[in-house]
Amino acid sequence: GGGGGDGLITPLNHPQSRATTHVRCLSEGVGCGTSTQDVHVDTDALIASYLSEAQVCQVRTFAATLLEWNKNMNLTGAGTIEDVLQRHVADSLALIPAIEAALSGASGEDSDGEGGDTTRAPPGQTLVRILDVGSGAGFPGVALAIARPHWEVTLLDTLQKRTTFLDAAAAECGAVNVRTLWARAEDAGRIGSTHREAYDVVTARAVAELRVLAELCVPLVAVGGAFIAAKNSRASTVEE
Repeated sequence: GGGGGDGLITPLNHPQSRATTHVRCLSEGVGCGTSTQDVHVDTDALIASYLSEAQVCQVRTFAATLLEWNKNMNLTGAGTIEDVLQRHVADSLALIPAIEAALSGASGEDSDGEGGDTTRAPPGQTLVRILDVGSGAGFPGVALAIARPHWEVTLLDTLQKRTTFLDAAAAECGAVNVRTLWARAEDAGRIGSTHREAYDVVTARAVAELRVLAELCVPLVAVGGAFIAAKNSRASTVEE
């Protein structure tokens, strides 16, 4: 299920940069209070709140493609389309409030979460650039790209066979705003790389502990941008 609350937000000095980046840690399946007990989340309602019917069809097409490729690759433990929706898509969509809050900054603009309400960038606004580090099977990146077509979402992975899958699956479901990057995060973030300080929001979903994620992801965040990490619980995040 998706995480709730505002997560943990800590200012972080961007290494070798003028930027100050905010690290936001969202809990997946556990509320952001002090309790570590499981919180029931209606994943169907969560998905419906962010996706239109057409977007749900896109997500289901992506899930079907994922399961087909999964027969020959180790991409997911999910066995059915419904498993993919409940185990991966809902958690991915739960990042949207934090991302939109980071993007709106001090403007105070809010999104009510209705599918289709914020699917187009305002006139004259440039595309928002999102980077999903360690995308793997495409989460959260592909779900975010489908839910917010005006975001340009880049999926970074260290294995070329996974980026090949992601290219094919994104094309199959019509997620034309998806890009892939076959690279290591530490290489992409090095001084001189075109990806360094290039993304408005960088996100990662449970690929490493927070201190390691920060070292990998923060150099990729643009000045004034945000790094948003989804973790299993507030308790585990505090320990890290």
